[in-house]
Formats: sequence, structure tokens, C-alpha cells
Amino acid sequence: MIYRGRFDLKQAAALSRAQNATEAVGKGDAAGALALAEQAVALDPSSILAHEARGDALAATGRKQEARHEWDTSLSEARKLEPGAQTMFVPDLESKLNK
Repeated sequence: MIYRGRFDLKQAAALSRAQNATEAVGKGDAAGALALAEQAVALDPSSILAHEARGDALAATGRKQEARHEWDTSLSEARKLEPGAQTMFVPDLESKLNK
């Protein structure tokens, strides 16, 4: 069997960049993290993890208000999930917004 077609890998690419951005923040590379997170959001504007990673990177650069906007966007996307899946994201995002 041969498959002839295309696979849309934007979500996978966005997830990879978001994860790399999170690692970069942890290593103290806020500027690198922000660049990766911005790529992730551009690839998948509805990605919960991409917006969270962008918020984390913005917070690490001292841009707290912009970070809060990204976390709020991430929280809005997380609340679209079924209730059982929301528990993976909502508590952490609410904690970040309540700081």
C-alpha cells in the first residue's frame, strides 16, 4: 500500500517549539525561549502549550502584562477542552494568573 497525500504537521511543530521554549526558560535563556514560543504560536494559534510557553518567556523577560495576556489566552483555549482534560492545564494557568 502506498499513501499519496499530505499530513499537516503544524501542531506537532508548534508543540516541539513550545517544549523547547519551556526548556530554554528553565536554562535562563528567556530571549531564545521567546523566539521559539512565538514560532509555536504562529504555527498553531490555538495551542494551549504555545501560549503558555510564550507567557512564561515573556514573564522571564520582565514583560508581565503581556505574559498575563498569553496565559489568559492559554486558559481560554484550555477551557474549551472536555472537563477531564482541563485539569491538566487549568490549575497551573490559574496559578500563574493569580500571582
